[in-house]
Amino acid sequence: MRWVALVLLMLALLTVVAQARTTRAFLDRCATDESWCADQINAARRAMQQGVEARKRICLPQGLSDEGLVGEVTYWISEQVPSLDHKPDAESIAAALIALYGCDRAHGTEGL
Repeated sequence: MRWVALVLLMLALLTVVAQARTTRAFLDRCATDESWCADQINAARRAMQQGVEARKRICLPQGLSDEGLVGEVTYWISEQVPSLDHKPDAESIAAALIALYGCDRAHGTEGL
């Protein structure tokens, strides 16, 4: 009976590990599937607003298309030094959203 429980636990852990994605895998998929990419970014944004990062509000500009969102987020991620390639994708997406669209950061060129 114990071995059955152990096998089930190991299968559950393998499922979690198999579902974990790296930022590199995320960027590679975004290069071929913009709709999927936009869905992942929007899911990360919703999770941030509901979870621990709720204190970090995201203010997307009016009229920002999914194509624009994907382009800006993936560009920001790919330009980071050191590379975020081996980080979890959700962590990199959240960092990009906060850096690009955090409500507490200056937007546009109003101050120039």
